[in-house]
Amino acid sequence: MVALVSALRRGLPACLLLIALGAQAREVEVEGAAAIIDGGVTEARQQALEDALRQAALYGGASVHSATVVVNNALAQDSTRVAAHGEVTLLAVIREWQADDAFHVLIKARVEDQPPAPSLASPGGYRKKIAFTQFEVLNRSDVQDLPGIERLLPQRLAQAVEQSGQLLTIDASRYLFSALAQQHSALGEVPPRALVSSLAAELGAQVVVQGVIRSLATVSEGFAYRRMVVVEIRVMDGISGVVIGSHAYRDSVAGGRDVLAENGFEDPALDRQPLGALLQRLVREQAVLLAADVQILPFSARVLRNEGDAVYIDAGAVNRIKVGDSLTAYHLAPQALTVGGQFAGYSERPVATVVVKKVQPLFALGQLSDPAQRLQPGDIVRISP
Repeated sequence: MVALVSALRRGLPACLLLIALGAQAREVEVEGAAAIIDGGVTEARQQALEDALRQAALYGGASVHSATVVVNNALAQDSTRVAAHGEVTLLAVIREWQADDAFHVLIKARVEDQPPAPSLASPGGYRKKIAFTQFEVLNRSDVQDLPGIERLLPQRLAQAVEQSGQLLTIDASRYLFSALAQQHSALGEVPPRALVSSLAAELGAQVVVQGVIRSLATVSEGFAYRRMVVVEIRVMDGISGVVIGSHAYRDSVAGGRDVLAENGFEDPALDRQPLGALLQRLVREQAVLLAADVQILPFSARVLRNEGDAVYIDAGAVNRIKVGDSLTAYHLAPQALTVGGQFAGYSERPVATVVVKKVQPLFALGQLSDPAQRLQPGDIVRISP
């Protein structure tokens, strides 16, 4: 087993070729990339290799928790842990090359999967923050009897997710991706990664959820009617904008518009009707799938400000941060990494450990292990393994 010395670089584009090896193992070919900063080709190559290993772990169902921290040119922390539900073994480096000021590697790895424990909690019980944006509606005529469903459906989904007590939700239903993106006018498409990353930073969210209501049409079946329900939900990493989970829900129910013409989606009476029961089932099922998607990510928070060796982060008691918790601080490169002209996130560099000294409901104060290091607002801290 090759040790995965990884800082859990945020998701960069990866192309996977899956070859079944059996019920619990498969081989993948994965591309990793990292920015070449100040001519540091050797460091970029190592980071690209680490990124490729991370991609194999994420897409294979495993999660990697590890970090290397250097303080005053000495190794302060070098630890690796692969969660119990998966392991990744590097088999070969197939190809490596430089392009667009980035170093790329293509590797072959073996991913061995084991079912994760049925828990929504992150290690240590920390509560991740998830933002639910307004759902796209492909055909407005489908929802004339359901006013506001594009906001109310994500709000109900957020309520279902938060009822577990393991995750925190942010109502971002006033944000519609297709309206925010100047060069992204087509409804239903995956939003630009840079836009997802920017919105997550603005909201202080680790994960962003987008939905697409593809159909709520009423179709006739002879003398009867059926209401179609086709909804797609995407779960996106807040740093890279990469889609880490995508789920489609398709079903139908007897009845048509005339049942709901006077009620609309907000009316509690809807919940007692066939369509309301179907939408409730959609919410329950999607909440479970969404929580499983989020589980593969380690808990992280953003730096609010850095004063000397004091670091303020946007996570506190509501996230279950405690005095004495140890986190790893990562400096994000000021320039976004692009691969093939496309936004691919930000290169990360672990710089120090942060020990929590004070906790307030919405933020915490920590102490840097190396006062010489400087963090910027928006940099990342993650719970150390």
